[in-house]
Amino acid sequence: IKHKPYVKVLKLKGRREALEFAADCDLTLLIQHSGERSKVTIPYKTYDYINLGNNVLGLLNSGELTELLCNLGYRAAPVDDVNAIAAELAALLAGESTAKRLALRLDAVAQAKILIELP
Repeated sequence: IKHKPYVKVLKLKGRREALEFAADCDLTLLIQHSGERSKVTIPYKTYDYINLGNNVLGLLNSGELTELLCNLGYRAAPVDDVNAIAAELAALLAGESTAKRLALRLDAVAQAKILIELP
């Protein structure tokens, strides 16, 4: 893989260590694949990113995930739309964030149990 000079590749980290690192960042980038499966799935890491309380930029392929992030005030663009991604980055750089820091943490497992009506 050829890397750009402005991209720093970090060593692989465990989930906890990665989240601790991400908590100190200004922005968390959530990138979905452009395939059909991504249109109907929400990666678990989405909830981790939201719970960090950082700005989130989602490069997405799911209407449901786009709606979730945007309703919470985060930014999103279609993963295959370079102009939309550039516009979202420009808005973030201009300080146009409306993200709401959540008093309650989102729990994907608890939400799934509610959706399928489990105790």
